[in-house]
Amino acid sequence: MLHGARMVLYWPRECGGLFGLAANGPKDGTRLTYAVEKTSSEACRQWLAVPEKAAKEFREFPDYEG
Repeated sequence: MLHGARMVLYWPRECGGLFGLAANGPKDGTRLTYAVEKTSSEACRQWLAVPEKAAKEFREFPDYEG
């Protein structure tokens, strides 16, 4: 079960790829969905642990209004 999950729709090169995004959090130009209270999905293929600093960046990053 994931709590407070958000999907990353797009990340710019400056993030340094998926692992850079997980390690450092999102940068300008990243597109994140709104957070959901909890979810469980069979579609998740990769889970990455992120340090607290990056998790804080994800929590505070604005939702994509696209």
